[in-house]
Amino acid sequence: MNLAERIPAKRGGRWYPGTVRYILDKPNYQGYVEYYFRWNGERYVIKEGQHKAVLPKVS
Repeated sequence: MNLAERIPAKRGGRWYPGTVRYILDKPNYQGYVEYYFRWNGERYVIKEGQHKAVLPKVS
């Protein structure tokens, strides 16, 4: 059994490529904060967060 098989996913199951891709694409893990809001239209905002990045930042 290799290392990847010994580390369970959040719910105790296997890791799937889509799950890993989702984590790598999330700005939150790169030290950013993102949010959506509606006020005179829809808006998406992404800003530098005050938390440490878990993954390297992608520009």
